[in-house]
Amino acid sequence: MMKTLISLTRNKQHSKIKEYLESLPLKDKGPIFEEYLEYLLNGNGLLAKRVGGRGDLGADILVYNPKTPDQVDTIIQVKKTLE
Repeated sequence: MMKTLISLTRNKQHSKIKEYLESLPLKDKGPIFEEYLEYLLNGNGLLAKRVGGRGDLGADILVYNPKTPDQVDTIIQVKKTLE
């Protein structure tokens, strides 16, 4: 699943990324979104590590500045809410 998201991201297919994420089974959306956010943050030069719980439909990511990798710079928590 991540291979698809990475390919869509590299090809800058923004609307297809959204469609793909929305089409995922409910039980998979949280963990895959967490992994995707981690990928995006790391791909932009930050040091990101997922620490969220499985099945919570959200993302808990610790972000470190590469200059100070032993100190948490930002904590990200994102929740997928049902419409």
